[in-house]
Amino acid sequence: MQHWRKFQAALIFYTCLPLRPQGILDFRGIAIYAPLIGILIGSAIASLDIGLGLLKPLPEFIYLRSLLTILLGLLITGGLHLDGAMDTADGLAVTDPSRRLEVMADSNTGAFGAIANAISMTSNSEITFEIINGTLILKAQEKTEYTLDELLTGITPENCHGEL
Repeated sequence: MQHWRKFQAALIFYTCLPLRPQGILDFRGIAIYAPLIGILIGSAIASLDIGLGLLKPLPEFIYLRSLLTILLGLLITGGLHLDGAMDTADGLAVTDPSRRLEVMADSNTGAFGAIANAISMTSNSEITFEIINGTLILKAQEKTEYTLDELLTGITPENCHGEL
């Protein structure tokens, strides 16, 4: 039963699904469920994309199909990953390091957050953030394909924060 409660807490944290849990949820240690939640979200998005592709395979429908697919992801997650990237860009743009967390916690989106969002939504790439000579540089970088072995070798006792 404890695993189901943790899974419920993870669903509530990582999605905007209208779930109504009974009792108080404990969000500690829910990161272990993040891959499963990601698979479920990805499956829902892929199912919509495949279904729309079968329903209307015409090339002129691809833009609407893409829009609907992106919107489903945003509806399910509430844009959690985009919000994090935008907050990071805004925080790193601040020249005073002592104010970065304050800026990241601010609910308003700044210029660098909006730029990061535009890059993320319009390119098939990852965004990297670098600070060079006090200037924030946002770069679109082609996605890297990793093998399972490469991902597993990155797990060390130092970067496991009690999730496993």
